[in-house]
Amino acid sequence: DEIFEEAFTGLRNNKKNFLERYLYEATNNDNDLYTYEELKSRINSVFKSSQERVSIIPEVSYNNSLEKQSIFQTKIIGKRDIDIADLISKLNISDWVHQGHKHMEETNGICPFCQQELPNDFQGKLDEYFDETYTEQIRTLKSAIENYKNNTVEFFEKYNFLKSEDTPYIDKEKMTSLFELINSTYKENVQLLERKSHEPSRSVELRTITSYIEQINSEVKQANIQLTELNKVIDNLKEEKEKLIQDIWRFIVEENKGYYESYITNYNQINRAITGMEESRKLQREYKDKIEKETIELQNQLTSVVP
Repeated sequence: DEIFEEAFTGLRNNKKNFLERYLYEATNNDNDLYTYEELKSRINSVFKSSQERVSIIPEVSYNNSLEKQSIFQTKIIGKRDIDIADLISKLNISDWVHQGHKHMEETNGICPFCQQELPNDFQGKLDEYFDETYTEQIRTLKSAIENYKNNTVEFFEKYNFLKSEDTPYIDKEKMTSLFELINSTYKENVQLLERKSHEPSRSVELRTITSYIEQINSEVKQANIQLTELNKVIDNLKEEKEKLIQDIWRFIVEENKGYYESYITNYNQINRAITGMEESRKLQREYKDKIEKETIELQNQLTSVVP
């Protein structure tokens, strides 16, 4: 009753009016039949909404190419065609040597690790080993890491409202869970990139958040379908209210079909009985009138023969 109260305006606490409306709808309402849950959902949007249009939720976008930048998989090592390259490569110590190379200008020809004096031409060989190609790759790596971090942070800032605000038709709990998974993946990737930054010769592959983005967009798509329908309802609210009330009555008629059929059966039986009684009374009146007429005629005949 409370769910459908809008359809009963003017009929509550008035059995006669309610019955008349029910009988009218049972005879004339041929609308499509909807389930209780379908009607309840429409009631929330038609009768209980703010009646103001709601903005469509923007699709979530993320440039996943940032996760796949080739520099992350590239093993950044020095020049290969100098005599120390084979040893560095064999021992896999390119990153360690590079750390020492960065400090050699401050050590005056002394190895920053073992504190032994270095050969005169050693720094020159390292300068040649870590050539412009190496330096450019390091710059590319740093730029790629910054782009990944900045764009991912911007993503969180732009779409955080999906989990922090009460957005219509969005499952806030599910959305929060998806954003937590994205944030966890991002933190893992940042750790991988920090290792790559300290060890450029390492190849790393970032975990992707594509599947989580797809799930978010699936939620957004479904919400937008409902929002679009809601906005249509708001645009045509008067017509939608009238149609919904008719659909509610169609549902009520169907739910009480058994009672209605019993009522009609009893109603027809009573009507037939009343009609029979009226026909019987009519015949009795006609018979009475006939007897009275014949009596008058007999009286007139007797009067005419009396001397």
